[in-house]
Amino acid sequence: MGEAAVCADFADGTMIAEVAAKAGVSSGALLSWLQASPERSARAREARKLGAAVLEERAQKAIEDAKDGFALAKARELAHHLRWKASKLDPRNFGDKLALGAAQDLPPLPTPPGPEVNVTAKFELPPAEAYQQMLARQRA
Repeated sequence: MGEAAVCADFADGTMIAEVAAKAGVSSGALLSWLQASPERSARAREARKLGAAVLEERAQKAIEDAKDGFALAKARELAHHLRWKASKLDPRNFGDKLALGAAQDLPPLPTPPGPEVNVTAKFELPPAEAYQQMLARQRA
């Protein structure tokens, strides 16, 4: 099994252990072989990113194919795991978006409709006097 076949399996969403078993080696040996060459490692990493989309589709299909409540609960757990795994393999496309409008890949936040509101604090009394007046109003 060569580099192209390993990358094809990764792009198909196949787990590392399955690819290693197919090649007749241990998972550790496969990972060592991949990391021995920076180019080979980069190609495998990109193939696993492609495989993230396959995992996301498998998650959706598992939920759609559930026949009863137990199968649906099991499918939800599997889908949750597959989506989590996809988010780790390709965080840019499947990870949580944590930024609010500042990230390069997020659209800007929409401006709410209506007139622009300008809020400014204006104190006519010093805070201590304002507090005393508030207390007096509450007592009355």
